[in-house]
Amino acid sequence: MTVEQFEEKWYSNIPTKWQGYAISIDDENVLSYLDKQFTILHETDPEFEIHQIKLKFGQARVYLQTTDKLVEARLEVGINLILARNES
Repeated sequence: MTVEQFEEKWYSNIPTKWQGYAISIDDENVLSYLDKQFTILHETDPEFEIHQIKLKFGQARVYLQTTDKLVEARLEVGINLILARNES
């Protein structure tokens, strides 16, 4: 899955001002992980919003609007683990 395909699939969960800028990590494994996690999140919070998912100082940063306040931290850990595995 590419960033473009990901953003197209989750278009309704990306506010207009973030469309085209929401995801800046172009890694197939990360995008697949996020797709699976957002599918689960969508079941409990279908109105969640994706604001930004990016690397900042070499670490994943996830900014969402959701009822599950811990999901951002869990996603950051998951992304960082995937990227660390890719480097080894």
